[in-house]
Amino acid sequence: MSALLESALQRWRLLQPRERRLLILAFGVLSVAGVFLFGFEPAWNGRAALERRLPELRSQVAAVDRVVQEVRELESAARVPVQTVQAVRLAVENSIDSAGLRGSLARLQVNGALIDLEFRQVSFSSLMGWLDATLREQRLRVLDVSFNREAAGDRVSGRVLLEHAQGASAGQGAR
Repeated sequence: MSALLESALQRWRLLQPRERRLLILAFGVLSVAGVFLFGFEPAWNGRAALERRLPELRSQVAAVDRVVQEVRELESAARVPVQTVQAVRLAVENSIDSAGLRGSLARLQVNGALIDLEFRQVSFSSLMGWLDATLREQRLRVLDVSFNREAAGDRVSGRVLLEHAQGASAGQGAR
């Protein structure tokens, strides 16, 4: 490597001053052209391309912001205040009274998040109407249902086991 450098320096010394200036000028022009072609021009073209894409990207960001805002609104609308089991029991009792099923209710027992109801000689259609409305309004879910058909009309006797959804998920943690 050193011999190659010595050879290049010897050739440089043999050149006339005018030839040296022309070589320095040519090297300078090539250096400026290289910096322009490999450094400045790609950055300039990339900046121009980004400027062309900027309106599209801004509209995409605005669309994402709208979706995020909608999600936040839906989350806040979906938040239901936590009801105690006693409040749910009272609401179930009131709904039974308003549906006219109090006379058929043989037992209402609450055990933790579970609500155990036993009915005797109740109209099946009335019971199903009440159950549907109560499940939606009180955020309950049915764990078990068992009915026996009575001899008279659409009358049934049986048991309904409901679970208070918030009470059940509170014990399991957030999902």
